[in-house]
Amino acid sequence: MVKENVPGVPQPEGEHRRRVTILFTDLSDSTHLSGTLEPETYRELLDELRLAFSSIVAERCGTTNQFVGDGLNALFGYPQPSEHDGRRATEAALAFHVRVRQLRQKYTGLGAADLCVHSGIHAGQTLARQGDNIAGRVEFFGAPAGIAKHLCDKAERDEILVSQETLGPSLHFFQTSERQVVLKGRAGALTVHRVLARTALRTRFEAQAQLGLLPFIGRQGEMARLDVALQTARAGQVQLLALCAPAGVGKTRLAEEFLRRAADAGCAVLRGYCEADLSAEPLQPFLQMLRTHLRLPAGASAVALALEHGLRALDPALLAHRGELLRALSINLDAAGTPGGPRSAPDQTLQALIQFFAALAHRAPLVLFFDDWHWADDATRQVMHGLCQLADTPLLLLATMRPAATGHALPSEAALVQLDLFGDAEAATSIAALLPGVDPFVADAIRRYAGGNPLFIEELCHSAARTGAQGGLAAMQSGSVWLETLIESRVSRLPPEQGEILSAAAVIGNVVPIWLLAELTGCDEHHPLVQGLADQDLLFPSGSGGSLRFKHGITRDVVYGAVGLPQRRAMHRRIAQLFQSRTAPGAEAEACEALAYHHAGAADYALAAQSAEVAGDKAMATSSIDRAKTQYRAALEMLDRLPETPERYLAWRSVVRRLGMVSVFDPSRDTLDVFARAVRLARDQGDAAGQAYAEYWLAYVKYALGESGAAAAHCELALQAATALGDARLVGQVRAILGQARAAVGDYASALPLLDDAGRLQRLQHGSGRISPVVAYSLACKASVLGDQGHFDAAHACFEEALAALPGAAHEVEGSVLCWRSGVHLWRGDWQAARADAQDAERVAERVKSLYLLGMSRGLGAYAAWKLGASAQALRELADATQWLQLRDKNLFVSLNHGWLADALVDQGRPDDARHHAALALRRLRKRDGVGAAMASRAMARWAAAQGSWTAALRHVERAEQVAAVRGSAHEQAQNELCRARLALLQGQRGEARACLDRACEAFFKLRMAGFLAQAQGLL
Repeated sequence: MVKENVPGVPQPEGEHRRRVTILFTDLSDSTHLSGTLEPETYRELLDELRLAFSSIVAERCGTTNQFVGDGLNALFGYPQPSEHDGRRATEAALAFHVRVRQLRQKYTGLGAADLCVHSGIHAGQTLARQGDNIAGRVEFFGAPAGIAKHLCDKAERDEILVSQETLGPSLHFFQTSERQVVLKGRAGALTVHRVLARTALRTRFEAQAQLGLLPFIGRQGEMARLDVALQTARAGQVQLLALCAPAGVGKTRLAEEFLRRAADAGCAVLRGYCEADLSAEPLQPFLQMLRTHLRLPAGASAVALALEHGLRALDPALLAHRGELLRALSINLDAAGTPGGPRSAPDQTLQALIQFFAALAHRAPLVLFFDDWHWADDATRQVMHGLCQLADTPLLLLATMRPAATGHALPSEAALVQLDLFGDAEAATSIAALLPGVDPFVADAIRRYAGGNPLFIEELCHSAARTGAQGGLAAMQSGSVWLETLIESRVSRLPPEQGEILSAAAVIGNVVPIWLLAELTGCDEHHPLVQGLADQDLLFPSGSGGSLRFKHGITRDVVYGAVGLPQRRAMHRRIAQLFQSRTAPGAEAEACEALAYHHAGAADYALAAQSAEVAGDKAMATSSIDRAKTQYRAALEMLDRLPETPERYLAWRSVVRRLGMVSVFDPSRDTLDVFARAVRLARDQGDAAGQAYAEYWLAYVKYALGESGAAAAHCELALQAATALGDARLVGQVRAILGQARAAVGDYASALPLLDDAGRLQRLQHGSGRISPVVAYSLACKASVLGDQGHFDAAHACFEEALAALPGAAHEVEGSVLCWRSGVHLWRGDWQAARADAQDAERVAERVKSLYLLGMSRGLGAYAAWKLGASAQALRELADATQWLQLRDKNLFVSLNHGWLADALVDQGRPDDARHHAALALRRLRKRDGVGAAMASRAMARWAAAQGSWTAALRHVERAEQVAAVRGSAHEQAQNELCRARLALLQGQRGEARACLDRACEAFFKLRMAGFLAQAQGLL
């Protein structure tokens, strides 16, 4: 369907990108066996192993791919992927290992008493093409086959190793033990599981229940429909409902919640499930229900006796159907002695089952639940139809199924209950339950990427918990091969023309302009094929109009990954040309983001770097610092793919400077390598200016990460270079950051002159009355120093000057200024003003997507709220905000957070947690971040005194006094006096307490710290 005017090299005939699961099995100690056995016997053994392997693999919908000597190789998911591929491959390996153990007895007398095999299983995306006798039936290119073979080589005798990302939730269908395997050429250890045996679990819901189910969320409307149907059924009218939704939307979860309510209401409930495997038995869900209700044990005679007893107790008239029911049960009895029974059921058997369940319903209202009805066999559907024809029978039939099967899999009497995806509120509730305390940016990324699909949300949350949420969305996506296979199995069943449209949309991006899709495919939003994609919840109209959007970001990525590289590059190049043709001269910035993406996809790296740099500048101009950082990093990556030339270096240096400007507002440690590299490259190029700026940005990011000592050292190097260059502007900027770094370590005496000089230099460069955002932040730092010293009025005057100088409302620096002003309000005891400023700063942080600003503003606001009302919610918010900063290694002034927590946790009577945060605050003191150490020490003094540990309490107060003295902090010194007074009162030393209170009251009055003054006067 994609238009033929898309240039490029077509994908070679017969090549396909596929996610497959690969099983490798080798004969253990084969050299020893081949030397011990006669050649004919060894050949016979290998033939028997190959025959058994092929049979077992075929039974589980796999393909035997290749025999190489004593090695066996099978594929699952080719040519048609399935969500069950990893599970089937593992079950095949288990069954084959069992078969080999059975063969051991046969060959023991011939010299193969220690006959064993070992296996490895891994899944992932590969490039597949038709093979030959040498390469195998199918030849694969990519890492998965190599990893599966390495796992096989790592496995011990009779051991099966399968990677965690292959199994996903199916892991709980097996008894396993986890281990870490290091594979040559792969970064980091691979988590694998040694598979020991099958568990009793049979459905994915049972596996999820093993992990612990989340609280049931939403679905009030759907539940109401089920409740009405149940009441109708209880009145004697058979009801058939089907919960219909794509995989992962929560059909089974809703059904189980309803079944629990039905059982509580006095209904009998029986469950069954359908399977797609070749080993699935006819009438499977009904037979599962029959066995469950009659508690039938294994064994033909035992089954017959139990069946007769159960039918006699239920309704003697059913004994006439005993033979037919037993015949149905014998279709697939594990130990009946009659394996391989009939693969279809006669009409008498179907009627017997209908009569059985009808009789059961007349004893008590009956609910029959059929999971995964889309895999039901013909006989099962016939019984369902027969049940629907029953009259005056209190019976409710409830099935779950996927949309593609609704046209033919259910009787006409069925009522469909469509399940929608989670809305934003429901998704947020799920994420909060799975990742308590996760920062909002990660939660929002998961919500957007999952597109409201509960299964996708759950998997991304589990992945984030395993890999660390601070790794970002890319880290969360790793380890989800099973989920990608599930999505690919669904997409691969689309008609070819529709699949081509979806692939073109995936190359365009997550948001698909309709004009562009029409240019590429000839189909607009009204075309039946496009509307069909919307009906299947793959593409849907975006709210802005004129475009479509992928329902789930993860689906888009899976579809994109399945497009062959030649077609993908050709399509990206064509899309870039279309964007350029629609862009007016001089308006290139309008489409710069799309051009950066498509030029990169087309491997036009020079054009991609130029567009990404423009896109970064555009984002920076609107204070979208997260997007700016992403674009600048992309530009650097594109430049690194170009040949080394002087022009490339100059372009690279220019982008690095821009990256520095955005990195300081939300620092991350990975940018340090970029700036350190910039220093080395500048030195190699003899670029003194480049080296000076690189040292400056390295200093700034070190400062923003809370490494103020290291930042000062880099500042000294940058200052020397800038002075030698005569670059007055850079000198002013370096002196500003040097002043900020020295203020951060409490060296106020040298910090204040530097901050003042920086402002003066910047004013001279910008003209009278104008200052830059850098100087605005320097003014805020100066204000914080003045506030710490007790000069609150002067501090607030600085804050006002800084805010007035910013180029517009909600500028990223405004968040920093407001955070500092909120902190000074806290020092003064003005909790209301502190919370108001923190809330304003939080709004800025959310807009510019700065986690550091968000963590600090949330922490400030939460501590102010705690002081106003000591609410548990405020304390949770403070702990969450502190955790976000810790996990992301954002440590600038983080001792404040730990000091606040220590203080609040002592008030709440949680000494262990308080000590933990006090220790972290004091550990930051070693990094010369002592701004929260005095508060933490006073909190520990109060707790020690409450326990009667006077010596320890005094020691803590002395440390608080030492910290305050180093900073010259007037408000801390006053609070230390108040703390000493409280300790003295607890010991009965009223004279000492009075002296301390007098000094405290005098200081509080002088500093106009009214709240603290009231506390001291109350003690008097």
